[in-house]
Amino acid sequence: YTFTNPTYWLACTAAVIIMLVIVYVPWVQPMFRTGPLSPLDWAFVMAVVAFMWLAPCQWSQSRRRAKTA
Repeated sequence: YTFTNPTYWLACTAAVIIMLVIVYVPWVQPMFRTGPLSPLDWAFVMAVVAFMWLAPCQWSQSRRRAKTA
């Protein structure tokens, strides 16, 4: 249901856009005391996202293997 729900995707897109505006638009940064992310910060973010995406896949595969064994 999540992947076919257009309202969900609209909300996720809006949230990402708002976060990027807060972090990268110069006149908004002082209001939230933020600054642009460094390449190292982005690498950390991507590593966490990859882990959060791959971990459930690995967990479900291991559960399927355990049931068939």
